[in-house]
Amino acid sequence: MEDYKATCVVTFIGNKSQNDYRMVQYARMSGEYRMEILEPERLKDTVTLYDGNTIVQIDNRVGGKVYVAKPNVVRNLVLLNSFIENYLQGEDVVVVASSDLENVTELEAVIPGNNPHLVTHKLLIDNETLNPISMTVLNAEGKESIVVQYEDFIYNVGLEDDLFKIPEVKQ
Repeated sequence: MEDYKATCVVTFIGNKSQNDYRMVQYARMSGEYRMEILEPERLKDTVTLYDGNTIVQIDNRVGGKVYVAKPNVVRNLVLLNSFIENYLQGEDVVVVASSDLENVTELEAVIPGNNPHLVTHKLLIDNETLNPISMTVLNAEGKESIVVQYEDFIYNVGLEDDLFKIPEVKQ
């Protein structure tokens, strides 16, 4: 896989609440990504963009204001290329041909670092299409903290460089 485009629902699960974000993700294995929020309506058209050097958020609801953003491990964990990196670099990886779901393979990798909320990364793959079905981050107790449900997924789209071009930061 060199790159991908996916529409997905990302769910962040906390102790007392859960937040869902429907988005389109564009990502390259080299690290560049673009996430465009489709829902909830209050965040629609918000874009997070990484060109390999700088991360920005673009708020298209207020004239396309561009904010420089800090790196965030949680943001990266919702991208499939983050799972692949953890899986390929990890020593404690698991492959399970699922007995619960037919024609599904589950891959598992340890997330580096010592964050008790971000311990294990799991990916379910459809054996026929090889497309991801879902990706889950589990905490130290084995409970879900992030769930990504893929609605559609396209490998090797041939993403254009302009998709990752950082606009001028507006003060």
